[in-house]
Amino acid sequence: MSLFQARTPAEAASLLPVNDQPVVIVPVFNSYDDVVRCYEAFFRNTPADVPLLVVDDRGWDRRPFAVLKEVFDAAAPAHDVVVLEQVSNKGFLLTMNDAFVAAGRSDIVILNSDVIVGPEWLQRMREAAFSSSTVATVTALTNHGTIVSVPKRNVATDDVPGGLSVDEAARRVAAGSPRLRPRIPTAIGHCTYVKRSALDVVGAFDPAFNPGYGEEVDFSQRALAAGFEHVVADDVFVFHKGGSSFGRSPEIEKRKHEHEQIIQRRYPYYGPWVRRSSMDDYSPLAASLLAARRSLQGLVIAVDGMCLGPLPAGTQVVVVETVRALAQRPDVYQVLVYTPMQVPDYVWNAFGNNAKVEIRRTMNLTPQLGEKAHVAYRPYQVRDADELEWLRSIGDRVVVNQLDLIAYHDAAYFSRDHSWRAYRDLAKLSAYVVDGLTYLSEHSREAARAEGLLPEDKPNKVIYCGTEHTALVQTDSIRPPGTESAETGFILCLGVSYLHKNRLFALAVLAELHKQGWRGSLVLAGAQPPDGSSLAAEARFLLEHPELAEFVVNLGMISEAEKVWLYQNAGLVLYPTISEGFGLVPFEAAHYGVPCLSTRQGSLAEVLPEDIPVIADFDPAGAAGTARALLDDPAAGQKVVDQILSKGSEFTWSRVASDVLEVLHEVTSRPACRVVAIRGEQDYAFLAGAGFGSGGSGSPVKKGIDFAVDWFLARPDIRVKLVPPNSKRQALVRKGIDQVHRRL
Repeated sequence: MSLFQARTPAEAASLLPVNDQPVVIVPVFNSYDDVVRCYEAFFRNTPADVPLLVVDDRGWDRRPFAVLKEVFDAAAPAHDVVVLEQVSNKGFLLTMNDAFVAAGRSDIVILNSDVIVGPEWLQRMREAAFSSSTVATVTALTNHGTIVSVPKRNVATDDVPGGLSVDEAARRVAAGSPRLRPRIPTAIGHCTYVKRSALDVVGAFDPAFNPGYGEEVDFSQRALAAGFEHVVADDVFVFHKGGSSFGRSPEIEKRKHEHEQIIQRRYPYYGPWVRRSSMDDYSPLAASLLAARRSLQGLVIAVDGMCLGPLPAGTQVVVVETVRALAQRPDVYQVLVYTPMQVPDYVWNAFGNNAKVEIRRTMNLTPQLGEKAHVAYRPYQVRDADELEWLRSIGDRVVVNQLDLIAYHDAAYFSRDHSWRAYRDLAKLSAYVVDGLTYLSEHSREAARAEGLLPEDKPNKVIYCGTEHTALVQTDSIRPPGTESAETGFILCLGVSYLHKNRLFALAVLAELHKQGWRGSLVLAGAQPPDGSSLAAEARFLLEHPELAEFVVNLGMISEAEKVWLYQNAGLVLYPTISEGFGLVPFEAAHYGVPCLSTRQGSLAEVLPEDIPVIADFDPAGAAGTARALLDDPAAGQKVVDQILSKGSEFTWSRVASDVLEVLHEVTSRPACRVVAIRGEQDYAFLAGAGFGSGGSGSPVKKGIDFAVDWFLARPDIRVKLVPPNSKRQALVRKGIDQVHRRL
């Protein structure tokens, strides 16, 4: 288009086009190299109908203006550019006030001459400006912008984060932005959109702050007092060199201090407000900064691997394979795995050569100090409230995998009602404290929803296990002691002897098979839980059916090598479980070529193939008939194996990583959860007159007293009548409550 020169604001106004676009104002005072980069980025990344107003504040370096003429002479940009030439150096503030006049009735954008903009910057700034009628200003994220700095919060950096180009950094921030448009106490002047309505109401910059520093704070506070708001365009990143306009001389620092004193006198609330905004980890601003940091760097994930003990079992496999799959993702920058001090060899072998994985040995669950990961992920359920505090100390956000709600539903798995209530309270606390939840199946998620353990709008996702067979430790199969009487082709029932595993039904099926003439054995393998075990019922069944005793082998806990031998030598795996969070046994069995006759209870209806034979109801005779068909017909058994393996191909660790990342990205785009406690069932037990407990800082007695005091304080009409203020009675009541607290 055209390059114009103007000597007065009025002349500049007459030269600027009149349209619905804002006027971008670049104040120029020397800094040639910075200005050239600013021009170039503006012309490349700004719509052609947006005019540029360059304000010449009469610096000694005239090249920033000569270069514009050279550019237009060589190949004119598509923009109209007006240069407002000041007669003498007036300083930033008065220069900008002239520019506000020159812009006429348009909105304006203040763009520092040491700022480089990226693609779609102005469109996104404008969208934020008009997201609400009360928005006065919009500020862009930047590397050097006090409380809107990224990637380091509240810390200026001199380079584009991650060594990216400005354009690429801007694209990444835009793509990963939650567009929360957080409110902030003040506009920040490196790149600021100012709506004309705010200028009309509160006026221009106050000359008391001439030549600069503090003027945008004063303007912002006047706008706030008038009912406007200041927002961050959290989908806009610009590069800001910082300090180019004024420098850092002692004279400048003195002026800065003087202007800060003016701000403090006029707005005594401003300093504390900014400090709170800069430190609040639960605010929309913190969420937007975290999302930008994640987008620029790639996601940094802390994985709770404190369960990684000497021997790998199911939980350890889940942790290791989840970490390995996450580390293969290009959008993951680093995975920090927190382990016990003694790191097993299988963990070193799994992660040792992966540059993205860092093992952090941890002595205890004392909250960690230092820089956090973007998000902490625990692939298994929380067992203690201290773990929640520790997880929050290693990640800005926390996501927990809620495996199932079997124990939450069933008091039989606890020795005392107190223990069950504590378990349920912890489950509630976890559900509300963490920022996101994952589940092994839709069945588990719906169970949580039914129990009120899935808060509305809480990020959550079903993440099925990977079913590729994983051996973290290479072992030869070992025949378990006690299986000498079990001939190859036996029926295997695998799992901890919880009542819901329904091993008693397996015994009933064995009895029916023997009635039909089959003379094989049943091997029961799995640890005994402290409560809720079916072992006593199994013993009674065998007392009632002594003819079966020699055909039943009960192994208790077995090693991985022993489990491999059992799979390799079984003719059929029987899985009569009543409730499962996922159900890996049929997939493990298929890997070893042995068919599995399972129920479709709980999650199994989701993960098993639709047309395989199953335990349709709990009729031992019917199940025995189906089992016999699979035992006697190798082709039928192989068909089941093939179908399960085919279905299992849908459940990969790569899919696990993809699904986990979906939740992690969502929680790092939201404010952190502020919940810090849940009023549990013990409180209500006290109020009902049951379960008083034995004292302690969190005892039901103390909680009940506190509840009663709170109830009393909330009813001043009753309180004043019964305990008059400053009376002897009031002093005695206070003394009594203090004594009870000390004793408890």
